[in-house]
Amino acid sequence: MAVTIQLTWDNTIMLGELAQFVAHARAGGVGDGDALETVVADNDPDLQLGWRVELGEPTGGMEATVKLPASLAGSIVELLNLVAESDGDVRGLQEGVVKVRDELLQALLRPAAQRFDDTAG
Repeated sequence: MAVTIQLTWDNTIMLGELAQFVAHARAGGVGDGDALETVVADNDPDLQLGWRVELGEPTGGMEATVKLPASLAGSIVELLNLVAESDGDVRGLQEGVVKVRDELLQALLRPAAQRFDDTAG
């Protein structure tokens, strides 16, 4: 199973968003020689929407089991409940999904010495 991350935009991309994407990619084992895949619109292959890259071996030493703070685990469960109850229309959840995804990636890609060592708050 391949794990990828992607950066998409509507019209403009901020430098900070690009820097965060690169930081996540590097922490996920992506190197200077790895190519980015262009994300395009389904109905218009000439319309570029972003980039995607497959992660390699994490440089932060990602482990098979990672402890998460209870607040992050709670946010994930809450978000999944909203998706499960949405009848398939999840457009209004995008902001929450992005926030939880970013927090989860930070927890997963954090160097082993800095990972959360308990599940309380």
